[in-house]
Amino acid sequence: MLEDGWRLHRGKQIPWNLFSPKVPFHATVVANHQLPRVLSPATREAGESCGQAPAEEAAATSDLSLRNQTQLHLMTFMFTIQRHFAYLQVSAESQQIFPQVMGLGKSKDWGKMGDKINAIRAFASSKDDQDVMIVADAFDTLVLAGQLEILRKFEELESESGRSIVFNAEVACFPDSDSICEKTPPAKHRWRYLNAGLMVGRVHAFKTILPEPLQGEDKEVNDQWWWQIYRRDHPDKILLDTECKLLCSLFAVTEEEGVILEGRRLHVRPTGTVPPLIHFASYGHRTRWVNGRSTSYVQDVFRQLFPQESASLMEGWWIGIRVGSSHDLKIYEGPGWWRLLTSAICLQCDLGGVESDDCKYLRHSVTCFWLNLGWFLLLLVLSFCVTGERPAKLRLYSIASSRSGDDQRSKTLSLCVKRVVDVSERHHRGGGGLGGPKAKVGGICSNYLCDAQVGEKVVITGPTGNELLLPEESCCNLILVATGTGIAPIRSQLRRLFHDVSAANPDASRKFTGLAWLFYGVRYASCRLYHDEHNSYRAKFPNNFRYNCAISREGSDSAEKEYVQTQMGQHMDELWRLLQLPNTHIYACGVKGLESSLSDCLASAARDRGQDWRELHKAMRTEGRYHVEVY
Repeated sequence: MLEDGWRLHRGKQIPWNLFSPKVPFHATVVANHQLPRVLSPATREAGESCGQAPAEEAAATSDLSLRNQTQLHLMTFMFTIQRHFAYLQVSAESQQIFPQVMGLGKSKDWGKMGDKINAIRAFASSKDDQDVMIVADAFDTLVLAGQLEILRKFEELESESGRSIVFNAEVACFPDSDSICEKTPPAKHRWRYLNAGLMVGRVHAFKTILPEPLQGEDKEVNDQWWWQIYRRDHPDKILLDTECKLLCSLFAVTEEEGVILEGRRLHVRPTGTVPPLIHFASYGHRTRWVNGRSTSYVQDVFRQLFPQESASLMEGWWIGIRVGSSHDLKIYEGPGWWRLLTSAICLQCDLGGVESDDCKYLRHSVTCFWLNLGWFLLLLVLSFCVTGERPAKLRLYSIASSRSGDDQRSKTLSLCVKRVVDVSERHHRGGGGLGGPKAKVGGICSNYLCDAQVGEKVVITGPTGNELLLPEESCCNLILVATGTGIAPIRSQLRRLFHDVSAANPDASRKFTGLAWLFYGVRYASCRLYHDEHNSYRAKFPNNFRYNCAISREGSDSAEKEYVQTQMGQHMDELWRLLQLPNTHIYACGVKGLESSLSDCLASAARDRGQDWRELHKAMRTEGRYHVEVY
């Protein structure tokens, strides 16, 4: 309630006489206290104090006025609206920055992004030359500071470098074409390579780089490749923020990565900076599973910063059908059925051979093991109920083909089966007693499989176990030891490393750049399985594959029998040097005696060198670098 004679004008009480057409009256200034300049909470920049000393006020006021003349624009590009746009929209809106969307309804091929480059050009053409543009990926970018801080940090980089466009830098290099990766200069920190998902620049700089729209074949390009080539040819035009001062591309937010969320800002410890614009590239926005639910690093940060918006927009389930332009038919909206979803994904990953981010976390997990076991038991019960027959006992066989299958389409799997034939003295019903002829009693499953005809149906389940999975890194050393049909899982690994098309680079070179050394033991030369394949790998990849085969039952009776441990002993100096490296793994598969023989061989080598094999064995086990499967 205002007192008589006062009016409310722009939030202040003003004497009504000032609004009156009457002659103004005179007033006297009775006091004028000079107070330090104070930034309001909404515009205060991270790390700045609430007030400034009078000596700094003139410079600060001048700096603020200059930035007020520069307009900051945020542009993003997408073909269709997706809910993950909430990351950019909500975070930017909280800083009074409002994204403008370009590209809706354009081509849906993310590998051909000439439309995005043309959209940047069209957006810049409508702005003043001295304005500043942010071009951000729509679905994995967060804006964590206001316009003042963004402009100040951009102008600092611009002044230091003499370049008016700044890109975020990332750890990985993609795509690796035209020798871009190897020609990229080294950086002080791990952020080295250009990422086109987040950039900030003056409008006039974009206009200079993009004077004409891309046309025809020039438009069928990957935008990141296009910007990489431009930076290679014009290094004086584009700056990479390799120290995360303004922009930062993150794969994860963890203590191990040196990135933590503190005070509503992400702190990058390796560089000692607090960047206002964050791009969660690659693994930063890809699915990972935590406590039985799917999430991502960008979602984790968004949930902590904007819990209400996250719960409303990102965390619930919505199942429905879109009908043309007029109807969205909602079938279900509410809490998620995570156990059901997890079970379906486990079946896809473990039985269907599907490759996805979900499978990376769930395949061979304890969760999937129990869920798949439940499905298997249910199928056994149903089988018994329907057929009335008792299911046969399970037989376990190692898969001898890679994830791509021998057909390279992930539609087949291969087994290496040894036909078991046991010849013993048995009572023969027609032979007249115990002294009758010998009867052949074969392995039930091995003979069944070996006698199976093309087109015949067989019942399988699995896979089970995860002991012999290859490491994720491509530059590692693999010491592979196998006897007999224990070569099956080793063959699967070698197919992946040296044969599969999906494990090759675009130039046909192999992604695997380490060393795989196979020691294979058999009784007779005729028993060497996949011998031609091994020789082929050795001929094609002499720097990446070595092959030693021990044959134990051929030669003179007086000759010493040769086993895999004999072959390993002949090369132990080289092997022991490899075992001291943190990226060396041992994989062994074969009959039960193989494990103890291998351990004795390495223990003897350790004693000869004054070391204790038990300590190294324990360390390799703990680090997941010692893998043995025996039968």
